Amino acid sequence: MDAKTLSVILGHASVSFTMDTYTHVLNNHKVESMALMGELFDMGQVPQQEISYPVIATPLVNGEYSFSAPNFPEISFSGPDLYQGLQYMKEHLQEELLVSICPPEPTPANQIMLDAGQLLLQIPV
Repeated sequence: MDAKTLSVILGHASVSFTMDTYTHVLNNHKVESMALMGELFDMGQVPQQEISYPVIATPLVNGEYSFSAPNFPEISFSGPDLYQGLQYMKEHLQEELLVSICPPEPTPANQIMLDAGQLLLQIPV
């Protein structure tokens, strides 16, 4: 029978008194309920979305390139070619994101002002 009817038959003032007095939680009920909760909240394997951070490459007079990341001013590099610079920046951006408690949102490309000759590159991390 339902709890309210039982409460009235027993002469209790409230259903909560009846439930507190005559109901108990068994361990197997806990296990079954937790399994149901697991199914309810199981989102499966959610693929991690790739985020791209902007990197500015500036050609230098000596033929090398200087690299900087607007969202991470502490990361910079100067090197002889684009590939080496991009590799360096990607590795260091990934390291910074791993240790960062609250990483910054990538700055949208249309909000970055470039000087003449500079290249704007997006580094997926």
